[in-house]
Amino acid sequence: MNRKRTVERTLERRLDRANALLADSTAECEQTLAEYERDLGLAHLATLACRDRLGELHYKAGRRIDAVTLLEQNLREAERVLGADHPDTITYRGHLCGAYGAAGRNDEQIALTERNVAASERVLGPDHRDTLDRRGALGMSYCAAGRVADAISVLERAAVDSERVLGRGDRTTLVNRAGLGQAYRVSGRISESISLVQQVLAECEREFGRADRLTCNVRADLALSYMRAGRRRAERALFKEHSAVLRELEAAAAAEYEAAEATRPPTGSK
Repeated sequence: MNRKRTVERTLERRLDRANALLADSTAECEQTLAEYERDLGLAHLATLACRDRLGELHYKAGRRIDAVTLLEQNLREAERVLGADHPDTITYRGHLCGAYGAAGRNDEQIALTERNVAASERVLGPDHRDTLDRRGALGMSYCAAGRVADAISVLERAAVDSERVLGRGDRTTLVNRAGLGQAYRVSGRISESISLVQQVLAECEREFGRADRLTCNVRADLALSYMRAGRRRAERALFKEHSAVLRELEAAAAAEYEAAEATRPPTGSK
């Protein structure tokens, strides 16, 4: 069996286990939301938080239309009750931005993210962690839409400001620097991309460990840059390491699933 198929099967098994847990969480959240809407109203703070959570669960499960529908409703209710600039409203708007991006609605995502960054800067300040996260998300939205020059401009500022405010090893800083590395690669600045992403990967491994999700994403992105540069030996070495980490994650996911199954009530029990 070739290496690619081995990784695909590993990911398929992990996804099956994760989906089983996700389905349980979604069903429970749907029931809770129905009770909140009935007993507390459509726009109660608890209802808004629960609807947002359910939208996020749909998003994670790949049910993009359901996610967008719920999150659009939630944003309308939040803006009506809390106001457009309430911190919770800004958070809910950011989640809808992500759902738009996943659904391929790039123009709507960019317009809403630009609005959200402006609101976050106005309400929380330009150096607040959430503002820095949202500015980085805007840069990545530009990159996905092919607006690479805009992406680099926004991400360079986000990376510099994050490092100045939060520190070089902070997760937000590393996410924004990794995003800048991606934008450099897309623009053809391969050497700069490799140099930056190598630094980010080393810092992610030191701060969060080799199996952390961000570390894995950065490692995969560095492999892409190596491939673009024709550095096949470096690409293969990184792929081998990445495969080993995936096996570790599969074992952890299996243990988590088995623990959850052990606590699940028998079928038909009350």
